[in-house]
Amino acid sequence: MTSAWLTPILPLLVVALATGGSSPAALTEALRETELAFAESLQQRDFERFLSFIEEDAVFVSGRPLRGRQAIADAWSVYFGEDPPSLSWAPATVEVLPAGDLGLTTGPYRTTLRGEQGEPIPATGTFFSIWRRQADGAWKIIFDSGTPPTPAGQSERPRE
Repeated sequence: MTSAWLTPILPLLVVALATGGSSPAALTEALRETELAFAESLQQRDFERFLSFIEEDAVFVSGRPLRGRQAIADAWSVYFGEDPPSLSWAPATVEVLPAGDLGLTTGPYRTTLRGEQGEPIPATGTFFSIWRRQADGAWKIIFDSGTPPTPAGQSERPRE
């Protein structure tokens, strides 16, 4: 039997305990900031920082699946080399499960494709990322995917 004063706050206490004391709003904001920092690491061409956001057994899917941090590092190293392709993104939607252990970020991305003569072609798409909250409270990406890039001025192709 619970005290009358405890009954109205019991659901809040359960959420607080399940999320390590962080409110759902605070966890959502922390995940938003983490996604922005992840995107910033690519803009700053900081490869080690970029990799620090990726869990060891993560899977990135765009074309063939890249399984594990090393496979992702190998494929994404092109963005950190000489004359890298452009890529930028920002979350439009951020959601965290009530337990506070998993989160979703999604939003638009922009990139530049190369035409037949090497001319730049601006393109856009939508990314989807799943994040897992670590024991220390940090968020690490575990799944990443998105729609294929669509050249500017064309409508997005339907997914197959």
